[in-house]
Amino acid sequence: MRGALAFAATIWGAGVWADEVMTLQWEAGVIPLQPGDILAAEAGEGGVAVQLEPELARDFAKLTELLIGETMAILVCGTEVARPMIRARIDGGRIMVPAESSAETVRVLLGEVPCQGGAHGKAGSTE
Repeated sequence: MRGALAFAATIWGAGVWADEVMTLQWEAGVIPLQPGDILAAEAGEGGVAVQLEPELARDFAKLTELLIGETMAILVCGTEVARPMIRARIDGGRIMVPAESSAETVRVLLGEVPCQGGAHGKAGSTE
């Protein structure tokens, strides 16, 4: 199964890391997300709801199916903000991102303002 997880990272393409605003990371791989990968981001109670673009959302569903029972770290501007356990396949490409400054995090995720050294999320576990 570890080989399948490592392969899953290749379906995303590495992209240009300099423009990375959000990262999904698990034991066998990492997915850097750029503003163009995010269709929408909406501030709400408890954080920011992120909607991945359709093709990425389909790939994310396949990946989460492979990762059931594993944890996936969510980083915003290089700072870990959450590390949820994947309990089921996640269809639809919607990810909830905890954030102290939701409005500012939305602007960062949409590429309206640059990352400021991880100042947009709260630190989480770094297991």
